[in-house]
Amino acid sequence: MDFIHKPKPRTVRIGCYSAFWGDSPAAARQLVQHEGSSLNYLVADYLAEITVGILASRRKRRLATNYNKNNTPPPPQPKATDYIAEFIDLVLHPILPDLAKNRTKVVTNAGGLDPIQCKHAIEALLVKLNLHTTLTVAAVIGDDVLQHTNHINNPSSRPDYSRDPNNRRNSSKSSNRGHDHKDHPLTLPPAPVCLGSIPNLQPFSTISSTNHTLDADRMPAPEEPIVSLNAYLGARAIASALDAGADIVVTGRVVDSALVVGPLIHEYGWNDDQDPEYYDRLAMASLAGHIIECGCHATGGNFTDWRLAAQSAFGGYANMGYPIVEFDQTGTYFVVTKPLQTGGLVTPATVAEQILYEILDPALYLLPDVILDMRQVTVSQVRPDRVLVKGAKGSRPTPWLKCSGIFVDGWKISAELVVAGHEASQKALAVGQAIQQRSQALFKQLGLADFRDLNIEALGSEHLFGANKTTNPSREIILRLTAHHDNPKALEVFAMEISPAATCMAPGITGAAGSRPKSVPNLVHFPCLIPKTSIETSFVVGKKSTSTADTVAIQQSAAAVVVPWGAWDETQSFATPLVVPVIPEPSTISETMVKVKLIDVAYGRSGDKGDVCNIGIIARDPKYLPFIKRSVTEEVIREYMKHLCKGSVTRFELPGLNALNFVLTKALGGGGLCSLSIDRQGKTYAQLVLSGLDVELPLSMVIVPNESRL
Repeated sequence: MDFIHKPKPRTVRIGCYSAFWGDSPAAARQLVQHEGSSLNYLVADYLAEITVGILASRRKRRLATNYNKNNTPPPPQPKATDYIAEFIDLVLHPILPDLAKNRTKVVTNAGGLDPIQCKHAIEALLVKLNLHTTLTVAAVIGDDVLQHTNHINNPSSRPDYSRDPNNRRNSSKSSNRGHDHKDHPLTLPPAPVCLGSIPNLQPFSTISSTNHTLDADRMPAPEEPIVSLNAYLGARAIASALDAGADIVVTGRVVDSALVVGPLIHEYGWNDDQDPEYYDRLAMASLAGHIIECGCHATGGNFTDWRLAAQSAFGGYANMGYPIVEFDQTGTYFVVTKPLQTGGLVTPATVAEQILYEILDPALYLLPDVILDMRQVTVSQVRPDRVLVKGAKGSRPTPWLKCSGIFVDGWKISAELVVAGHEASQKALAVGQAIQQRSQALFKQLGLADFRDLNIEALGSEHLFGANKTTNPSREIILRLTAHHDNPKALEVFAMEISPAATCMAPGITGAAGSRPKSVPNLVHFPCLIPKTSIETSFVVGKKSTSTADTVAIQQSAAAVVVPWGAWDETQSFATPLVVPVIPEPSTISETMVKVKLIDVAYGRSGDKGDVCNIGIIARDPKYLPFIKRSVTEEVIREYMKHLCKGSVTRFELPGLNALNFVLTKALGGGGLCSLSIDRQGKTYAQLVLSGLDVELPLSMVIVPNESRL
């Protein structure tokens, strides 16, 4: 199918209203109402690693429950969705008329595990609002590796995407209308897929682009069933869907930045065969997407100098402005901003913090369509709440796609008690240990195995700081117990021993009056790599319809259109990135050196990638950077974080941003889904480092008139 699209030479304005499933539904309305027709695209990221795990677990549980021994299809379940239903009900519904009037297009990964079903639900809403002749919806598909594997093993299961399972005229008259498993791939009976049935799968290394096993996260054992496995698709299918006339594009798993890169490819007609600057343009577009995909992270949310955002004009935290990127048609720079008269702030510091969020090697930010090198990126304030970004470089991508997988490893449970008064922390730990011992004794009596693991945390006692905590005692502690076991019955026994602590253990215990905690499957996330040759990306576009029949959805989709991959680097030349100037060490200084807290000379932000945490440190002034580099080494971070990091620590440099990035492997207790720690995603790690480490500076740098921080 050929589509004719003429690129438009204009600055493209893209706003992002969602950083994760759970962000404020009101954010989209803010961007639409404040920006009106000047907003060309509205994008939203819903799919964190944890989100996919929740959706996958829910789907597995539903399908296992509804298929009987004869393998008959489940009954109708109008509320059972494998996409982000909130996107349609709470976000899209109120703003659709304005989107249509302003000609603002929408791109989001709210399709979750079922973009096709999400597409049909949107089309049904368009009919309800009488906008079905005005707006066209597309779905990008192909990320579901398990579905692809199932189709190879069972060709008759391949779905017909041209049929709307909600359309009465297309569906069976049986009581299972709307859930015909021949037409809808995600209502197939669950067929366990294990690692061995997926060829050419490789581990993913967070510190090497070629040695895929180096410090890689745990992979499932050959016999452990995989709940979900989704490849991170790129931006090409999104661009093609927009070329084909889509006004709303929903995807499943794509790289977060693709939600911005796709529209820019569509707008400017970038082509790798015709444009020598193609990969640099993709790199800039990818960086723009990376900056705004976490919503308010770029506008003062999670910002080190939090008071500047909390107490900013126009409401501060209560009215945070969501980010907008204004991308120049040359593809060489863009501006980050936010709506006028909203809270928060956009400064080089807020933008730089977000650039360092959840990255690994800044020279090799691996994406499906490009390798982004952000080491020479610069940020500068051009006007209040407007930051200019330039300097990203790009090169051909690798032959691999990163995948996000989920498997189940036993069960886990979490319980909390509040302990107050004198020696609160000591009492909390004593209670936690007693509950553990009582449970273990009961396990033996009942013939049950011991805990796989049990984590006892006295929250409020600087537990996360480990041996680095201060000695100031707290008189109010939350005792948190999180356990892992292969048998849910054992965790039921454990749960029954929580509440009795209020009457048979330490004084000052409360908070046990709620319902008894319940165990849940222990989902484990694992990243891996799959060859691009194993994944076929396509999109389905709905045709505008003139019918107004009272069906749930009446639009007939075109056949799925396959979008080929672009060129990739077969030679692995990406393993040796371009050499850039290193951050210098300080020269010999004869004057007195004094210690200051790292937070006084640096900003910081941390994030997670599976069981890996990164900590980005940005100098508040370039003059501090050599001294930060000398004081905050890999060895210093390794020693300070040894109670949390059980793997390696690697330091990378970003001279353009006056920044360092530390990558800590095996640092999150298994990662966001299965970790027993209160901080499963490393969100506090930068704050632990900023507030705990010192930097040695010359005395003349510390005693500076009119310098606000020091």
